[in-house]
Amino acid sequence: GNRYLRNATNGTTRFNFTQLDGHKALKLQFDIALLDSWDNPNSSWGPDYLYVTIGSTTYQWAPAWPGTLVGNGHYAQNGAYKDSVFRHEFIVPHVSDSFAFAIRAGGSGFQGGNDESWGIDNIRLYADAVPEPKSWAMLIAGFGLVGATVRRRREMSETC
Repeated sequence: GNRYLRNATNGTTRFNFTQLDGHKALKLQFDIALLDSWDNPNSSWGPDYLYVTIGSTTYQWAPAWPGTLVGNGHYAQNGAYKDSVFRHEFIVPHVSDSFAFAIRAGGSGFQGGNDESWGIDNIRLYADAVPEPKSWAMLIAGFGLVGATVRRRREMSETC
């Protein structure tokens, strides 16, 4: 569709998540759309790059675009160029209660506006829950009770 967050500048767009429960890692998923006339490094107009910063790592994407192609059509303002949408997934070691990632377009050929832009949609962040020690103790005690109950029922059925 045409409902997504679009950035038509070379400015940085930051995404901040706060109040995350206890976890050891995060799974980040999103769809990125290359909108309008993105130029590859082999063209006389390029290159255009997308910089995605997750944690302390910055990825520079182009010309080999990572992710899974999930859309190819006219989604943006300039109908003369086909747009491409790529789905991405990252597993990030992480323990803090806040998380941020950033996206910026650039490169010597990036013009922005209605000529070149990017969009993002379907952002999902999953935290792997880490149980507290009290939760582990209750879980183990519960398994013990279930085991004792099963054993007792089995013994009773054998004596009858």
